[in-house]
Amino acid sequence: YINNKPLPEANYLASGQTTVINVCQSGPQPPFLEKPQTIPDDSYLVLGDNRNNSYDGRCWGVVPRQNIIGRAVVRFWPLNHVGGIDKVPPYPQTTP
Repeated sequence: YINNKPLPEANYLASGQTTVINVCQSGPQPPFLEKPQTIPDDSYLVLGDNRNNSYDGRCWGVVPRQNIIGRAVVRFWPLNHVGGIDKVPPYPQTTP
């Protein structure tokens, strides 16, 4: 949900598949999405591409923007969109 409205996931998931929050049963802490969360500015909730079997942000929380150091340059899925990603990211480029 975003702003109390379901996020349409048809572009990301197979037909009939949904994102669930109860994939994080083995961690020591309760799942991050156990209750509604507000994602802070300049932070991202990262979800794995093997959605129902990923130990991802639903388990451990958000990633601050400053910790994201790469960007996607090639897309492999969906197959009808395989190829380079040539859009410039919407954030300032920095060098490490």
